[in-house]
Amino acid sequence: MPSTFTTTLPDEDQPNLGNGVEDEVAVDRESATTNNGSVRIQIRETGQSSWDSNATGFGEFVGAFDTLTMEFVGREDGEEYEIRARTETEHRTGAWTSTVSIVTIFPGATALVATAAAETTIELSWTDNADNESGQEVIRERRGPDGDWWPERVIDDAGVDAETYVDDTVQPDTEYRYRVRPFTEHASAESEADTASTPDIGLSRVRAPTSGPYVQIETPERTAPLTPTVVDYDWSPDVNQRPLVEITVPESDRWESLKGQPMWVWIDGTQLPIDTLEGTRTVTGDGGSRTVLEGTGASQLDEYTDDIQYDEKENHLAGEELIDVHTEYASNVDDPATDTRSDVLMLAGSGSSLEDDLLNPLAPSDPIKVTQLDGISRHQTGWFVEAEDTDTNATIYLADQEGNDGAWSGNQAIRLEVPGDGYEFTFRNDHEIPTGQLQFSQLEAVINGGNPAFDITLDGATVESYPSDALAASADKFDLDWRNVSNLNPDSALAPGLHTVTISVTASGSDSVYVDCAHVADDRDSFLFDDTPQDEILQGPGEYPGTVDVVFDDIASVEQVIAGTLSVQMSNTESGQAVAISNDQGDNWIEAQNAESVAGDFASATQQIRARVTLSGYSSDPTTSPAQNDAGQSVDEIELRADLEDTPVLFDKQYRDRLENVLASIADDGRMVWEARRDPNADPHDPTGIIIEWTQIGQRTRDSAAPATRLEKRTTIEDAYERVVVFGRSKGREGEEFSQGESSSLTGLGDPWIVPDSERIYDLDDDTVYERGEDYRMEWDVGGIAILDGGDMSKGTTYGADYEFRYRGEATTPTVDPSEARTVERKIPGATSDRECDQLALSILKDVQEAQVEATLTLVEPAPDVPLVEAISHPRLPEGAQEIRGVERSSTSEREYRLENRRTAGEIVDDLRDDYEALADSV
Repeated sequence: MPSTFTTTLPDEDQPNLGNGVEDEVAVDRESATTNNGSVRIQIRETGQSSWDSNATGFGEFVGAFDTLTMEFVGREDGEEYEIRARTETEHRTGAWTSTVSIVTIFPGATALVATAAAETTIELSWTDNADNESGQEVIRERRGPDGDWWPERVIDDAGVDAETYVDDTVQPDTEYRYRVRPFTEHASAESEADTASTPDIGLSRVRAPTSGPYVQIETPERTAPLTPTVVDYDWSPDVNQRPLVEITVPESDRWESLKGQPMWVWIDGTQLPIDTLEGTRTVTGDGGSRTVLEGTGASQLDEYTDDIQYDEKENHLAGEELIDVHTEYASNVDDPATDTRSDVLMLAGSGSSLEDDLLNPLAPSDPIKVTQLDGISRHQTGWFVEAEDTDTNATIYLADQEGNDGAWSGNQAIRLEVPGDGYEFTFRNDHEIPTGQLQFSQLEAVINGGNPAFDITLDGATVESYPSDALAASADKFDLDWRNVSNLNPDSALAPGLHTVTISVTASGSDSVYVDCAHVADDRDSFLFDDTPQDEILQGPGEYPGTVDVVFDDIASVEQVIAGTLSVQMSNTESGQAVAISNDQGDNWIEAQNAESVAGDFASATQQIRARVTLSGYSSDPTTSPAQNDAGQSVDEIELRADLEDTPVLFDKQYRDRLENVLASIADDGRMVWEARRDPNADPHDPTGIIIEWTQIGQRTRDSAAPATRLEKRTTIEDAYERVVVFGRSKGREGEEFSQGESSSLTGLGDPWIVPDSERIYDLDDDTVYERGEDYRMEWDVGGIAILDGGDMSKGTTYGADYEFRYRGEATTPTVDPSEARTVERKIPGATSDRECDQLALSILKDVQEAQVEATLTLVEPAPDVPLVEAISHPRLPEGAQEIRGVERSSTSEREYRLENRRTAGEIVDDLRDDYEALADSV
């Protein structure tokens, strides 16, 4: 008899992709891996769940094995596509390559024309060349009085397919520059820029004097503004609040009726960001009575905002959004400067401790187990037996002696024919199998449709009876078929343990049944039932089929998680095994298959990270049945690390307040500052001519060489530390057992940092409670207990303990001995593990290691609009920029600055405590 063989088919190499032509994706194989058959290449939009006509963007190419290049045409602009390929012949099919992704060309808008249609209107027109955009952003820049272009702003989305837009938010006598940026989820493209200048509105600019104060107040009749005589003024602006000026004028009742009217103020020719006469008051002194006009600016920040909520948003972006949505002011918001800490340990565990770190507690029916030796392992969910290897009293037949060598698994089968024939085997399940989910199958050949009657029992109870001559006939004794014979637990769940399955012939039929092998399965899993042994071997059904995802709990961080690394120790990494990390609670994963580590940068930053290990079955012995999935994997050690960025983020915040207070709160939370400044290019009477400058404290700096008339400086290490200890949330323990040996002086209860007075020590037999100081003493920091002589407790006896302990972490300056370091201890109850306490301690330490500098500096700076959000460097100050905490006018030409180089430890901890409580509640 001639023998036939099928040669090996090499797999396809990863394809190279190109997007040099609009609407096309080019595929270059570079070289053919085979010399026969064909190559199949498939494409779909990234993220689709199937590879067929139901997938958006699906396409397929099948060509000869030596076809090296091809193109998929008719693709959407700016869309991401993924491609895979495999080799094929009529006898074999190669494995699919991993998917490769590419974004198609995205054409930008062209022929943009900006035309000033009126003093406050500019019209735009352009050609839209894209066929797939999600929208088209209109980008605007404004030329400042110094000739420089101000930062660009996205003022609107013109919409899909739009080719015109009207901007009616521009100012008169101003030059603007525009670009149009169509975009998709994956790409964007900007047009060339075009400029337009609006005409003058026809009103003369205010000619304010170049020295001294000048004030205008609008009347209800809107005739010429009133210009009161100014006796004195107080202009002491500060950050994170609306500007306020006090103008002292001769006493008069006329101003009382003008409250709420527009008010404009200039100092030495420079306009202040004041727009409203807020109030008046009368002051009487040695010089007689005077009226004080209270002017305020940025009045749109006085709007009450109702129910503003941020689940998660960076502070500076929230501030920018509120300004842009709720006001007509320009916003100039800096992206915060950030520090990144790399490779920070977030989670480490091994053995049985891994169970404490799972996202969800294990249920009795979960097909995984946790042990100290193996960590987390797959439970067996299928049990395969050769019929000839069971406890059987049936006749055993050999396939080779029956004329078809290797046609039965193990080359043997048994024949069930007459009462007394049967077989029995036991299996052990380590997890609970729910009611109706335990299935029994046997691989059989029914001769002439004449099966004997037989019963199936589980643990001695009959669960199914088959009558004689009831099964479909096979062609011969080698025509095998898997029959799902019985549901073994129809009425109750199957508890873990040893169980026995028995098949007993109860009456003869007209012929017999040949049974090759049998299988018991937790039917919630998926099994491959191979019914054709090849050389005595079946590929399945296996005993550890498919995959099981082991998902670990989210680890929270007050800093932003921007990248991660997961390393594990596995017993095996074959088949469907994988490791993965996510920072968005499992919505998106970075995964590596058949690997013990995975690393990557996340698409966007969040404040948590989680790990996932996918356990699979694998083949430990391909020479016996089942050849696939006869062993299960385990993970014994896990280490999860992250790169953290300290970009301030609002988490679960809600605001119902005036916009000024909301912005102040958001800025304070993120160590940021803002101030309202007058747009020097705006019409002096334009109430919207305000710019909100927003930046991180210390990010914008300026050097000042102005003469200093007074300096008071204090440098102290009172609030500087080299070691930070953080205590987190307390956790209760119950039923901890302990005993103290005769020679021991102290016994550990299992946890350090026990909360004082929280312990309850008792007798396990009669629940007698013992007294501290009489029967035992405690050492709280190490979690130790010592039995006292003369008390009612005895060494060598086992007792019970209930107590509470606190999570704890610390960080120390690397160059300092911890025992000699200046140390501060703080409580942050939102921290729920030692590792989180370590993170918080390190986050605090980096800000409190340097000495604190406080200063009051008076400079000769007559200009009234010196920016307050810029930290100051001055020759009279210590090196480095000092943060402005307040400013006052001490004379006509002098300003007094209150300065600090950093926050106190208390301020830092208070902010972290608030942020972490919100974060812990959510995650």
